[in-house]
Amino acid sequence: MTPNKQPQANAHPTEFNISAIAKLEADALSGRNLTERASDAITKSVGSLAFLALHLTFIGVWMSINLGLVRGIKPFDPFPFGILSVVVSSEAVFLTIFVLISQNRMSRHTQFSDYGAASIKRPRKIHCHEYFK
Repeated sequence: MTPNKQPQANAHPTEFNISAIAKLEADALSGRNLTERASDAITKSVGSLAFLALHLTFIGVWMSINLGLVRGIKPFDPFPFGILSVVVSSEAVFLTIFVLISQNRMSRHTQFSDYGAASIKRPRKIHCHEYFK
């Protein structure tokens, strides 16, 4: 990991603010614990089109097998698909927990960022001689 570059106080106010906010963002991301990193990774992957396609395929195959549409495979979870309901419900509980962990982290980060951004955006003393050189 490379050390973060400190914003220079003598830089233009806009550049200083952008650098300071970027540093806050980088510090927040690098300060996540293992649970937060795992939750962020899981939340990112389950929010994808590939995850949706995988689930649609899985549920479609499960239902096809258990409705007797696939020859040679004996149905193991007949309609109304009790086992599938338990699996999907359990998955929903765990995914909800991961999403909430990620949201809590982002909420803490946003509160901190809002405070940090407010202090960064405070008007800085501007000396007229800087602009009339």
